Parts: sequence; C-alpha cells; structure tokens
Amino acid sequence: MYICICNALNDTQVRCAVDAGAKNAGQVYAGLGCSPQCGKCVTAIRRMVHEASREQDDVAPVLLAAE
Repeated sequence: MYICICNALNDTQVRCAVDAGAKNAGQVYAGLGCSPQCGKCVTAIRRMVHEASREQDDVAPVLLAAE
C-alpha cells in the first residue's frame, strides 16, 4: 500500500527503513533518499515507526528469557 504518494513510498519500503534503524519519520525519509513534500504521510510513517518500536520492545524480553 502506498504511504507517500508524493515520493511513491509504500509500506514495505517504510518497514525496511525502520528495520534498518530509522527511529523517526525524518530518518525514514533520509534512508529512502527523499524528503516530505505535502506532509500528509508523516503521521502514517510516525505510526509505523512507533508500532515497530513497540514490537521490538515486546520481543526483547522473550529473547532474553530464552537465553
């Protein structure tokens, strides 16, 4: 699904940027070699970054307990 029409960014690309270490919308744009144009996608990208960080927080204790 397209997240940013101005830059033709889809959800897979945004997830890849987050997986590569992007911690906020600005880092997602920089990692994908673009910048926000109209800004309507910033909220969706922020949400995706936040959800990814919550998922990582949920997984970390499980990994530690398994070691």
